[in-house]
Order: sequence, then C-alpha cells, then structure tokens
Amino acid sequence: RHFPALERSVLTGASALVCNCEGVLRGLSWLHPLPSVTAVVHNAWSAAAPAEPGVGVALAGSLLPTKDVHTVAHAARHLGSITVYGPDAGFSDLARLSGGNLHHAGPVEPHALTAVLQRHRTLILPLGGGWFGTELTSPLKAFAYQNAGVPFVGADTPALRRVAKGAYEPYTPGDPQSLVR
Repeated sequence: RHFPALERSVLTGASALVCNCEGVLRGLSWLHPLPSVTAVVHNAWSAAAPAEPGVGVALAGSLLPTKDVHTVAHAARHLGSITVYGPDAGFSDLARLSGGNLHHAGPVEPHALTAVLQRHRTLILPLGGGWFGTELTSPLKAFAYQNAGVPFVGADTPALRRVAKGAYEPYTPGDPQSLVR
C-alpha cells in the first residue's frame, strides 16, 4: 500500500528507469508517468559445462505457491527422487504430496550454487501460470541453471521464454503429467 507513493517519489526525480522484466515496466507505466528513457535488463551468465554429467534431478529456490511447486510435488510421485535446495518454508507439505520423493538439502550460498547444480543430471525450474510467473518475474534461476550448463525443464511461461527461449525443455504449469513427460 505504501509502494505507490514511494514509486511516484522516486520516478518523479528519475531521468531513466531500468526494470528487471517487462511486466514490472508495464505495471509501473499503468500507475505512474515514466521517464522518457526506459529499459528492461535481465540478468546475464556465461555457461560453464560440468566436467562430468551429474546424477539425479534437482531444483533450487523458494517453494512459494506462485512458483508451481505443487505440480513438481505431484510429478515427483512418478519421477522419483528430487533434491530441493533452498529455504524449507512449505517443504513438509510438498514432501507429503510427493509421496516422500522430495528431499530437502537446505539453502546454498550463491558462490557455491553452480558447483552444487552441476552434481545433477537434470534441473527443474517451476513457475506458475499467474501474473507473477508470466509477467512479474525475471526468473533468476534460469540464469543460474544456464550458467551451470545442466539441462533443465522449465515452466512454459512468457517470463521464462523471454530469458531462456530454446535453452530448456518446457512443461505446462499446473500439469504434473506434462512435467513427467
């Protein structure tokens, strides 16, 4: 509720605006007059293929419902063991949904993430089909996954297509069978 006033204050004095994704820029344009110079700049990476192929499936990041993690949990019943790196908030419910196939490995320090991801054969990048997953995110894990050089399956959302088109195998958010295939 207090953000519009803060945004207006900052934008009033700005000569340019850089946003992390198209949806944030569009959302701000609906609410406020913008500077004449605007840009969207996503993260960047330099791919570093692992020395040897890893084993197993993993995902890294928070387990927020907006990230389609329930689909991953349901798919895990068919996929088998999936290692989850990140905070444990919400993990116990998802582990039950997965039939015990989700395994929490805890958070990973950013400097160690590439090496940890490279231990795995495949990575999963879930995103929901709602406004957050389609417009209001620049999925940073896509950059981390590409940097690790490990193949990944990701939600087929506009946000992920904008930053990693052709770099991942898409699945339909909300459809566990799509993720299993």
